[in-house]
Amino acid sequence: MSQEGVTYADLRFVRSPLEKKSPPRELGRRSWFAASALLGTCLLLLGTTVGLGVRYWQVSQQLQQASQDHTVESVVLAERIGTKERQLQEAKAQLRSTREALQDWEAAGSRMQEQLQKREKELSRARDNLDLLMKEKLQEQQKREESEQELNEMRRQLQEVQSRPQPNKWTLFGCKCLWISSEQKTWRESKEDCEKKESQLLTLRDPSDTERLWEILPSVEQTHHFWIGLQKRNYYWFWVDDSWASWTETPKQCTTDRDGNCAQMSRGTREGCHCSTRHRYICEKAAGAAQADHTFPWC
Repeated sequence: MSQEGVTYADLRFVRSPLEKKSPPRELGRRSWFAASALLGTCLLLLGTTVGLGVRYWQVSQQLQQASQDHTVESVVLAERIGTKERQLQEAKAQLRSTREALQDWEAAGSRMQEQLQKREKELSRARDNLDLLMKEKLQEQQKREESEQELNEMRRQLQEVQSRPQPNKWTLFGCKCLWISSEQKTWRESKEDCEKKESQLLTLRDPSDTERLWEILPSVEQTHHFWIGLQKRNYYWFWVDDSWASWTETPKQCTTDRDGNCAQMSRGTREGCHCSTRHRYICEKAAGAAQADHTFPWC
């Protein structure tokens, strides 16, 4: 064996000259201390090992629990992700459906807008036509009113002409029908002629009726005198129906005849003149009788 190959077995420790042999008691004590130290070291190592083992077991359990929790969370998260993806797909489908519906609504709205514009144009034309018709109606109404006014004026003129007493013709005057003679007779002859016509000489109890009748007479007739049915007997005036005439109905005397006993109508007043004087005369009868006679349809 070479010098470089010295092993532990070949070593020999040379005792120091100062080292002396220990007694047996000290050797035993040292051995006990060594054994105790070794035992303590072993126990320490054992405790450390046990502690490390327990800690490893705890960490392993924690890691296992964390792994299980992670697995569960992964599963839950995967389910949530799947649910969210399904919801997203459904939302996308609904969005597509909504977009399609919106496009349909937009198309329908565009069509409705076109129809609305078309209806507005038709309404505008209808309004124009209505305005034109209203103008035409207004013009027609104005023409009709003018025609009615003209017709009413013609009717009024016709009625005025018809209501004016005409000679030898029955004419309506209030509730009476009058007949004006064209020939002149005495008062008695006039009375008899009226009776032949189933009438009587005119009786005008209200002086205003005398004035009103005189106003509607044609102007050519206002130059004549007309006998009326009023006669004086025994200083009193009586109508042809034998009724007494009041003082307001009493005629004034003629300027040319102071003793006149028969009444005539002249210039809208009543005058008492001589009965033998010849004048034109006026007969009267009720309107119903004249209508029944068919001689004057308006009576």
